[in-house]
Amino acid sequence: MSAELRLEAAWYAREAVDAAAASLAGRARVALKTEGGVHTVRLTPVRGKDAAALAGDFLDEALNHQLRSELVALARPATAPVLARTLRAGFTAVPKDPLEEMDKALAAEREAETAALAAKARRAR
Repeated sequence: MSAELRLEAAWYAREAVDAAAASLAGRARVALKTEGGVHTVRLTPVRGKDAAALAGDFLDEALNHQLRSELVALARPATAPVLARTLRAGFTAVPKDPLEEMDKALAAEREAETAALAAKARRAR
Protein backbone atom coordinates (compact mmCIF):
# COMPACT_ATOMS: atom_id res chain seq x y z
CA MET A 1 0.00 0.00 0.00
CA SER A 2 1.22 3.53 -0.73
CA ALA A 3 0.38 6.99 0.53
CA GLU A 4 -0.15 10.16 -1.47
CA LEU A 5 0.37 13.66 -0.10
CA ARG A 6 -0.41 17.01 -1.66
CA LEU A 7 1.53 19.99 -0.30
CA GLU A 8 1.01 23.61 -1.33
CA ALA A 9 4.15 25.00 -2.94
CA ALA A 10 3.36 28.36 -1.34
CA TRP A 11 3.96 26.75 2.07
CA TYR A 12 6.69 24.22 1.22
CA ALA A 13 9.66 25.03 -1.01
CA ARG A 14 10.75 22.24 -3.36
CA GLU A 15 14.00 22.08 -1.39
CA ALA A 16 12.04 21.10 1.75
CA VAL A 17 10.12 18.43 -0.14
CA ASP A 18 13.35 17.07 -1.64
CA ALA A 19 14.98 16.95 1.82
CA ALA A 20 11.99 15.06 3.20
CA ALA A 21 12.20 12.59 0.32
CA ALA A 22 15.90 12.03 0.98
CA SER A 23 15.16 11.34 4.65
CA LEU A 24 13.12 8.29 3.63
CA ALA A 25 15.95 6.67 1.65
CA GLY A 26 15.88 2.93 2.15
CA ARG A 27 12.44 3.01 3.76
CA ALA A 28 10.28 4.12 0.84
CA ARG A 29 10.32 4.88 -2.85
CA VAL A 30 9.30 8.49 -3.32
CA ALA A 31 7.80 9.97 -6.49
CA LEU A 32 7.60 13.78 -6.56
CA LYS A 33 5.77 15.99 -9.00
CA THR A 34 5.28 19.74 -8.74
CA GLU A 35 2.52 21.17 -10.88
CA GLY A 36 0.12 24.07 -10.55
CA GLY A 37 1.54 25.21 -7.22
CA VAL A 38 1.15 21.79 -5.60
CA HIS A 39 3.76 19.16 -4.73
CA THR A 40 2.28 15.70 -5.17
CA VAL A 41 4.21 13.03 -3.28
CA ARG A 42 3.62 9.29 -3.60
CA LEU A 43 5.30 7.14 -0.94
CA THR A 44 5.63 3.42 -1.57
CA PRO A 45 7.01 1.61 1.48
CA VAL A 46 9.74 -1.00 1.20
CA ARG A 47 10.28 -4.06 3.40
CA GLY A 48 6.92 -4.00 5.14
CA LYS A 49 7.09 -0.40 6.40
CA ASP A 50 3.83 1.36 7.26
CA ALA A 51 2.75 3.92 4.63
CA ALA A 52 0.92 6.12 7.16
CA ALA A 53 3.94 6.26 9.48
CA LEU A 54 6.22 7.09 6.55
CA ALA A 55 3.83 9.86 5.49
CA GLY A 56 4.07 11.29 9.01
CA ASP A 57 7.87 11.11 8.91
CA PHE A 58 7.86 12.80 5.51
CA LEU A 59 5.62 15.63 6.72
CA ASP A 60 7.72 16.14 9.86
CA GLU A 61 10.92 16.37 7.85
CA ALA A 62 9.40 18.69 5.22
CA LEU A 63 8.10 21.05 7.90
CA ASN A 64 11.36 20.97 9.87
CA HIS A 65 13.42 21.71 6.77
CA GLN A 66 11.09 24.52 5.70
CA LEU A 67 11.15 26.18 9.13
CA ARG A 68 14.94 25.85 9.47
CA SER A 69 15.39 27.47 6.05
CA GLU A 70 13.09 30.34 6.98
CA LEU A 71 14.85 30.89 10.32
CA VAL A 72 18.28 30.94 8.67
CA ALA A 73 17.02 33.48 6.13
CA LEU A 74 15.53 35.67 8.88
CA ALA A 75 18.70 35.50 11.00
CA ARG A 76 21.13 36.13 8.12
CA PRO A 77 21.14 39.96 8.45
CA ALA A 78 22.20 39.63 12.10
CA THR A 79 24.55 36.67 11.87
CA ALA A 80 26.38 37.42 8.62
CA PRO A 81 28.25 40.55 9.84
CA VAL A 82 29.30 38.83 13.07
CA LEU A 83 30.50 35.72 11.26
CA ALA A 84 32.33 37.76 8.62
CA ARG A 85 34.11 39.80 11.30
CA THR A 86 35.07 36.61 13.15
CA LEU A 87 36.48 34.94 10.05
CA ARG A 88 38.36 38.10 9.04
CA ALA A 89 39.97 38.15 12.48
CA GLY A 90 41.57 34.81 11.69
CA PHE A 91 39.26 32.40 13.43
CA THR A 92 38.61 29.34 11.31
CA ALA A 93 35.24 27.73 10.88
CA VAL A 94 36.75 24.37 11.87
CA PRO A 95 39.34 23.84 14.60
CA LYS A 96 42.71 22.37 13.66
CA ASP A 97 42.89 18.60 13.54
CA PRO A 98 45.27 17.27 16.22
CA LEU A 99 46.58 14.75 13.68
CA GLU A 100 47.71 17.61 11.45
CA GLU A 101 49.64 19.10 14.35
CA MET A 102 51.41 15.79 15.02
CA ASP A 103 52.04 14.80 11.38
CA LYS A 104 53.43 17.69 9.33
CA ALA A 105 53.22 15.67 6.08
CA LEU A 106 49.50 15.11 6.63
CA ALA A 107 49.06 18.81 7.40
CA ALA A 108 50.79 19.77 4.13
CA GLU A 109 48.72 17.25 2.16
CA ARG A 110 45.45 18.53 3.59
CA GLU A 111 46.48 22.15 3.04
CA ALA A 112 47.21 21.41 -0.62
CA GLU A 113 43.89 19.60 -0.98
CA THR A 114 42.01 22.50 0.62
CA ALA A 115 43.76 25.03 -1.64
CA ALA A 116 42.84 22.98 -4.72
CA LEU A 117 39.19 22.80 -3.62
CA ALA A 118 39.12 26.55 -2.91
CA ALA A 119 40.57 27.29 -6.35
CA LYS A 120 37.99 25.02 -7.96
CA ALA A 121 35.19 26.77 -6.07
CA ARG A 122 36.45 30.21 -7.18
CA ARG A 123 36.53 29.05 -10.84
CA ALA A 124 32.96 27.68 -10.52
CA ARG A 125 31.62 31.09 -9.47
